[in-house]
Amino acid sequence: MLLRHATAAVERASHDERVHGLLLQLGTAAAPNVGSLAVVQELRDAIKRFETAKKAQRRDLAAKAEKEAKDPSDDKEAKSAGARTVSATGACTVAYADSYSSMTYLLASSCERVLCQPGGVVEMPALRMTTPYLSKLLAKYGVNVQARNGSRISASTVACDPCMRA
Repeated sequence: MLLRHATAAVERASHDERVHGLLLQLGTAAAPNVGSLAVVQELRDAIKRFETAKKAQRRDLAAKAEKEAKDPSDDKEAKSAGARTVSATGACTVAYADSYSSMTYLLASSCERVLCQPGGVVEMPALRMTTPYLSKLLAKYGVNVQARNGSRISASTVACDPCMRA
């Protein structure tokens, strides 16, 4: 499905009173069906607009039901509307996947509830950097490191630190 079709469908659903919620089935981490970061951000924005519209609709329905309960009329439709209880809270957006990759989880995090299989996996790769210090290894093979004083990268970092520190 194209992005514009998906966002248009969510927009239409946000204005349709028959639609009470949104369920995202996101697939698996091995075969994610979301696109790039830009696509995920557009879909997240559409979901947030949906949630805002549905919460406003629920508040309006709750106020209408409360008003009709205080001022009952002979109209059958008004009595049935007053008899219904409308909650102004509750999850109207739910994301479900067997497993989550970082992109699918980013999209799912825009929903009010995120569900996963009991045996599902949530992959969260992160950036990590380690600096290997080589002085012990070099000393083991008899290598002597000599550096000039002008080899500083910044005020606190020396370019040859990995070779000289233990």
